[in-house]
Amino acid sequence: MFVLNSRGKGQTCDGTTRRDCFRAGALGTSIVSLLLCLASVGCTPDTNEPGGMAVPVATADAPAADEPGRFYDREAGYSVKLPEGWTREGENFMSPDLGATDPFVENANVTTATDPAESPTAFLEKALPSIRSSLTNFQEVERSEMQIGGAPATAMTYTYSDSGLNGKCVAYVISQGDRHAVMIVTALDTTFDESEPAFEELAKSFRFEQS
Repeated sequence: MFVLNSRGKGQTCDGTTRRDCFRAGALGTSIVSLLLCLASVGCTPDTNEPGGMAVPVATADAPAADEPGRFYDREAGYSVKLPEGWTREGENFMSPDLGATDPFVENANVTTATDPAESPTAFLEKALPSIRSSLTNFQEVERSEMQIGGAPATAMTYTYSDSGLNGKCVAYVISQGDRHAVMIVTALDTTFDESEPAFEELAKSFRFEQS
């Protein structure tokens, strides 16, 4: 099930606040990322359980991060620089909590995979049937090609509905040879424009790292 993550105060999700529900992992973007992987023939996920996603301790094989403010997941082979005020919780990147007047957790999620797809667009096309069949009222809004971190990338903007809310997302697919990363950023459709600069900042900071 795809859950848009509201953090409205006083609302509940199975007996908890929706903020707590989010922190427990009821996150649509992570499921979408997995679909992008599972829909791909021969895909091998490179990421592990959320507990393995913390910034690693420096070792000979995984040196300490040398750029302040940059999050390194050396096991999955990528790094990003978080927008001001954003945090890492579990397997998700989260926008600042602005209190009772802030109704939604704008969020991002990254999944990496190994796949023979020749381009980010080819990788995305393999996943589209699963995405369309899994999301209520899925509508692709636009698609564009770009370079992110020196690698070719395809960005697909789309909307969908869940639990009475309307979400707007961008799926960034970034490819380097047979390595692919999917970053999905999510906001309400009514607040997406406000969040877009932070989303673009996060996406453009993506870099493949040696795993």
